[in-house]
Amino acid sequence: MRLVFVLPDDRELISGGNLYNRFLLEALGRSGIVPRAASVWEACRYLEEGMPAIFLVDSILLPRVPELAGSRTSAVQKLFIVVHLLPSLDPTQTSEAVVREREVLKEIDGFVVTSELAGELLSRAHPGRPVFAVPPAPVVISRGRSLPRNAFRGLMVGNVIEVKGVLALLRSLDALASHDDVFTIEIMGRRDFDPDYADACQRLVATSARLRETVRFTGPVSPYAMRDIYERNNVFISASAMETYGMALHEARTFGLLVLALDAGNVRSHVPSERHGRLFASVPNLARGCLELIRDQTKLDDLLRSAFEHRLNERYTWNDAAARLLDQFAVWAG
Repeated sequence: MRLVFVLPDDRELISGGNLYNRFLLEALGRSGIVPRAASVWEACRYLEEGMPAIFLVDSILLPRVPELAGSRTSAVQKLFIVVHLLPSLDPTQTSEAVVREREVLKEIDGFVVTSELAGELLSRAHPGRPVFAVPPAPVVISRGRSLPRNAFRGLMVGNVIEVKGVLALLRSLDALASHDDVFTIEIMGRRDFDPDYADACQRLVATSARLRETVRFTGPVSPYAMRDIYERNNVFISASAMETYGMALHEARTFGLLVLALDAGNVRSHVPSERHGRLFASVPNLARGCLELIRDQTKLDDLLRSAFEHRLNERYTWNDAAARLLDQFAVWAG
């Protein structure tokens, strides 16, 4: 089986999609399959030369799918989308973007998704085409160290883009928090995907008398540096309107952080009960939930203790993910 991963030009930069692609590629290499990583231009050349392969296209390259499809020269060349996010799964996207997606996906032979939820949604939208669920594994493993409990220390991880809800949460906190509220929030993630949106988030913090001393943007860091970051915080906050999986949320659960999140997409699978966290129906309610715990140290301590005691003991690895992908392709190919 020949696999070619078609990846964006910024594949070396930190993002959830890039990390998923990187660690799955490495695990496939350890399994004996030697997948290729290619740019769109390189993949088009392979297709034009008649290379028989399954081409796994990062969903951020959705606009380039017609170019790839037009380069196919053989029926044994298959195009699969590796779904990190699509317009149809993103409630902040326009209907026009969803219509364009449907047209483009007519050229696709199947999908690789990160969660059963995303698989169900795409199976309903595209009946008859294979959808293979390959969840990610944690990149860093907890050392089992206790987390700080002296105050509310929040962590948000993800690209600073609209679907992640960062600006909406900051606005709610700015409107509701008082100068007596003691907390910190660390926001980690790339700001180059939507610079205008990221700038708006940073301006709000810089001009807010309440937030500028408590909220900081630390940008992306090496995935291996995340262990120390999880261990210096105690609450994982997600205001995302859609998580097709939630890689950082999953990792945070293995470290025992308390999760406060919007009930959106795959988030509920990571927070099965209040022993692990709380889910909210709206961003303002999420902000109020944060402030309730900021103002009640006893309740915060109880929830932090419960979340740490019931932290996820994850045994699933990237090698397991690679095996799961190969098994599903083998069954599909017959």
